[in-house]
Amino acid sequence: MTSLAPSRRRAVFLDVDGTYLSVHGVVPPSARDAVAQARAAGHLVFLCTGRSLPQITADVREPGFDGIVAGAGAYAELADGTVLRHVTYAPDELHHAAGVLERHGVEHLLETNTVLVGTPGAPRVLRGLIDASEGDSHREAFEAIVEAIRTDEPHDRTDVNKVIVLDSPVPLDTLRAELGDTFVIVPASVALMGPHSGEIQLRAVHKGAGVTAVLDHLGLDPADAVAFGDGANDVEMLELVGTGVAMGGSGASAVAAADLVTDRPEDDGIAHGFARLGLTTP
Repeated sequence: MTSLAPSRRRAVFLDVDGTYLSVHGVVPPSARDAVAQARAAGHLVFLCTGRSLPQITADVREPGFDGIVAGAGAYAELADGTVLRHVTYAPDELHHAAGVLERHGVEHLLETNTVLVGTPGAPRVLRGLIDASEGDSHREAFEAIVEAIRTDEPHDRTDVNKVIVLDSPVPLDTLRAELGDTFVIVPASVALMGPHSGEIQLRAVHKGAGVTAVLDHLGLDPADAVAFGDGANDVEMLELVGTGVAMGGSGASAVAAADLVTDRPEDDGIAHGFARLGLTTP
């Protein structure tokens, strides 16, 4: 991994799960320190996550960031609250996606920036996935998600960022075929969710689009951006920026899209990557 010129201000985008968070579901102190040092050196650091805003907890937001790309690119805001992008499902798109899932008996969640809406059986299915994952470090975080699900909220909405498929009883490829070209299904990035869960996103929504919205607003070239990620929903972001970094243990698609590979997050991968790229050098 080669160093970047320290005199040039960079925009750095960090995936959350499996990147900024360790396999244990916590932010390593070394990662938090690296972010603070990079910002002190004059660089801009953003979270870029598949999570929607309610799932980005206070501990994840420490030590402070210059903005957030959320909902896998559906939403982007700066630290001062300026909203740069918010793409939601149109009513007909949501109706079509929900119809496909309902025909196959697929329990699912609707992620918005204010509430997590679930079908009647969604808490039960997610609870089953948690119970089947004894020893998984993400159990506590997913327990909180179960408690946050609202099954009494209307499903006919205009504020949905993406749809979460929970342990589909039919193959994801079956859902892909029926959803059509407007949508993509990205497999779940957390092992606890199992191989039959995933995220239904609008095809035009991905992390690369969210990053582009931020860079355009700031007047920065993608060549001056750095991204760290580990999964399939990081591919567009890693391909877009000048330096894409895959975490140790990343999926094959993320490694193929990246320019460099650092260590696993729990092995100080963020700190090592920042240091080797010169991002923590004043």
